[in-house]
Amino acid sequence: MLLVGLGLANYISFNDRQALIQGAEQVREAMADAQNSARSGKLRGCGQLQSYQVTFGNSVTIQSVCAPGGGTSESARSFALPSGVMASGSTLYIAPLRGLVFDNQTLIDGASFHDITLENSYGSVVVTVTRSGAVTMSEITKN
Repeated sequence: MLLVGLGLANYISFNDRQALIQGAEQVREAMADAQNSARSGKLRGCGQLQSYQVTFGNSVTIQSVCAPGGGTSESARSFALPSGVMASGSTLYIAPLRGLVFDNQTLIDGASFHDITLENSYGSVVVTVTRSGAVTMSEITKN
């Protein structure tokens, strides 16, 4: 019974760790999708696109933001994170045509990188997005 209990506990820890890794991959895919749409100039319902907005929670959501008087954006696209994984970080904006990542909608200021923290019952991992859109993942920190 003891061996079965230890095996089960290790299996659960392994699954939770893998969920963090999969969550980081979902963030990477969502950022690449938003950048590709922005660089290609897809308007997604806007007459004039201001940016793509990327928000984090139990999913990564991408929404086109129309310039004032530039139409109404289409519904948001969402990249679901694995069950139990939550992402937190500031809302990011992707500039049209250039595809650069900013941390405010005016696209003037912004840090050279942005950290998104993914957490679940196993631990946490920090996903870093640079202004050019490169995505890296830190080592997983176990709770």
